[in-house]
Amino acid sequence: MKLTPTCIEETFVGRKWLLEDLEAVRSEVVEVVPKAAGKPGGQARLADYLVVLWWSARLVREHRKPLMAAFTAYVETYARDARPPPPGFRTYEAVALEWMLLGLAQTPPPGVTPS
Repeated sequence: MKLTPTCIEETFVGRKWLLEDLEAVRSEVVEVVPKAAGKPGGQARLADYLVVLWWSARLVREHRKPLMAAFTAYVETYARDARPPPPGFRTYEAVALEWMLLGLAQTPPPGVTPS
């Protein structure tokens, strides 16, 4: 079953190179939460949501140090001219992940061509 159209699609589902990773996680999600598979247009949206959360959590777990280092450097670079970032921002994993995904969707890495 393919990912159904959701708000997620606006950000990165149209990027084949990210979509393939998300599709690979779907079978794991449906195995753990069989009812999430549902019917297209109904509970399938729950599966889509769980797939993105599952994939995102794995990405953060496997690449936490470089992700947080890049995010911290980015924030600190732009915060110099403005007010300082909030205390504890170096632990904002969800914000760092969103920052990374938006960057990938808008400016893919060298050698990657969005389709």
